[in-house]
Amino acid sequence: MYRALLVCNSVYEADTSALATLRGPSTDGPLLRHALVDQHTGMFDERNVDVRMDLPAHELLDAASQFFADSGQDDTLLFYFSGHARSRHNSLFLCCRNTVTGRLAGTAVSNISLGQMITDAAARTKIVILDCCEAGAWKGAFPESAEFGEGSFLIAACPPSGAAADAERTGMPSPFTQALIDGLRHDATTDGSTGYVGLDNLYAYVAKRLRNRITPHRKFDGKGDIPIARRPARPTAAERAGPAAAPASPRPFIDETTADTGIDSDRVARFRADLRPEITGWMPEQLTTVEFLQRANLLRHGRLTRAGALLFGDDPTAVVPTAVVQCTQVHGLDKTALMDAQPPFAGSVPEQIVYARDFVAKLVHRGEEPTEDDARAQPVYDYPMIAVREIIANALVHRDYEHAQSCVHVRVYADRIEVVNPGSWQGAELSPDVRRSLGDLTSESRRPNFRLAHILTWVKVVEGEGSGIPRALSECRRIGAPEPTVSFSGGMVIVTLYPREPDTSLIVSPTAPARAEPRRTEPDPPAAHPMLTPVFYLSYARVQRPRRPAAPRAEASRYVPQFFDDLSSNVNEILGVPPGHVAGYVDLTVDGGERWQDQVLHAVGTCQVFVSLLSPAYFNSHWCAMEWDGFARRRTTNQRGGGPVPSTGFLPLSWVPTSGPMPQAIAQINAFNVAGLDPEAQQQYEREGLYGIMAMRFDHAYAQVVWRVAMQIARMSREQTVEPDVPRDVLELRPTFS
Repeated sequence: MYRALLVCNSVYEADTSALATLRGPSTDGPLLRHALVDQHTGMFDERNVDVRMDLPAHELLDAASQFFADSGQDDTLLFYFSGHARSRHNSLFLCCRNTVTGRLAGTAVSNISLGQMITDAAARTKIVILDCCEAGAWKGAFPESAEFGEGSFLIAACPPSGAAADAERTGMPSPFTQALIDGLRHDATTDGSTGYVGLDNLYAYVAKRLRNRITPHRKFDGKGDIPIARRPARPTAAERAGPAAAPASPRPFIDETTADTGIDSDRVARFRADLRPEITGWMPEQLTTVEFLQRANLLRHGRLTRAGALLFGDDPTAVVPTAVVQCTQVHGLDKTALMDAQPPFAGSVPEQIVYARDFVAKLVHRGEEPTEDDARAQPVYDYPMIAVREIIANALVHRDYEHAQSCVHVRVYADRIEVVNPGSWQGAELSPDVRRSLGDLTSESRRPNFRLAHILTWVKVVEGEGSGIPRALSECRRIGAPEPTVSFSGGMVIVTLYPREPDTSLIVSPTAPARAEPRRTEPDPPAAHPMLTPVFYLSYARVQRPRRPAAPRAEASRYVPQFFDDLSSNVNEILGVPPGHVAGYVDLTVDGGERWQDQVLHAVGTCQVFVSLLSPAYFNSHWCAMEWDGFARRRTTNQRGGGPVPSTGFLPLSWVPTSGPMPQAIAQINAFNVAGLDPEAQQQYEREGLYGIMAMRFDHAYAQVVWRVAMQIARMSREQTVEPDVPRDVLELRPTFS
């Protein structure tokens, strides 16, 4: 029998100064439990997996004592711990809710106490998995001591002197436990043809997955081929063809579960932050990521449904390869004209809606006009943008996701916009190549992907259920645009939107194209989405966040989002960027550049100013060097004369003071000029760096630095042009500054 005790401690209320609250453990336990009991890949019965949260020391000892004492000879026992740990005098102490670091012996649980319980247990196989700092320091009765017995296995998140990384955000698992879960569910390989994943293979997968972070640690007393997960047997050809084959699932395609992608907890957190007030009553913020997904019927038996993967998967295209949106500007009236096609965007469905809508908005922005409710002029567009958003959302939500050859297309022609999606208009038969008014089809619309459509109404990306198309039609009438039309051709639904009549009363934007001419995409204006052209790119060194309290520099990156937001707001104000747009780009993904998504390459290859946050970690970062190299390859010209200029477009800032020599590539660049700061702010910036003045709350100095940096970015973007040159592949970028 397989049995597991999972102990996850996030809160340390007795010694908050030494033991910070952790983000990962509250999610680690539930997600790991789902992986262990998965009906297709798990080895454990859900009745035999016990998850305990935030235990004091005496309760952890009691739970562990009962767990090991109740074992039988043929049992396989798994003890898992996620939380803080401290090593003292060759012992490892697991920290608990009541732990005081000055009194570990009486307020924490030592490996010696647990080791004795493990030694006395009747079970032949005992597995200990530790996701905590210094986890490799567990000694006790393990393989070095004979009394521990055979069949004992330890997998630790880090070596004896190492630090285990906490989750980046609340609602996410730690990197080690996430790797463990992915290995159990689908990524670790089996032992030959047995169909089982052994501990050896699970450890090998986790170590490979984390090779760029920190090397896990292991101590095995016996062969590591102990089965810890399984893989479903593939049906034979006879079984696949025979009449006895299992009937097809009655669930819709979109509601089937998938093992092809994991949960992107960051996407879940962003979605939950935008929930409508009426939804938060039964989806409160206290729910964990797993509980939220289960309550939304997007997670079953530890696996996302396809709808869940399209909304919150870390790689939706692994589940549906055509789950992308292709946006194109056509410089004419048909497909024979010159086209500017953007790379296919493969984000979640909400991200695709925003991306496609913003792509259109940039091209059809006409100018501004004053309103009764606001003294500031508001943006005006050639097209009804509410209708644009709703029709794009309708296409992405209701498309046929079983269609393996086509994706959603958004094409902006000189005289119209076409939104094309694979499938049919649910509820009405459309004759091929016959245009019908959208208003005639509203009452006949059906929702084939009901759950996907329903959940998107929880946020303000789309209108409420049943009101999206009527609202779109109302917007067309309000601005004087013709009603959209719908047609069907070659298995694709085509919705066409038409522009409003020209309005000469508008304050015309200097970048708005003439109405009668095909529009061109200008490289200079900032964009609200990372796949469009940003004014500046923010480059910084990602730093591991250890689970134990760290020196300020080890947590420097937690201030980066704040600085980016403040800097973008100032640049927006100086350059007059339209509301809702963002002037800059920063990669805040958990992997910190390891995946090198298309957005990163595109932003590095098209931005006008490269802002770098210099620190010792920056000089040693492969990812920062590659970002730097991608920008350095580009040619800079004077906007007035068109000739080359000595300025490079680089704007280095002091993030953390450095005493050693800088790489030559950085040292030869003129850093941010502090002459415009007042003497006190100048001194604080030079002495402490930008991170230091943020950490020490030198708000006056911080405000001055941000404003002066924004002014310099604006000046550089006006005076020079850094010609676009998007790297084709990350492999062509140099990973060092030498």
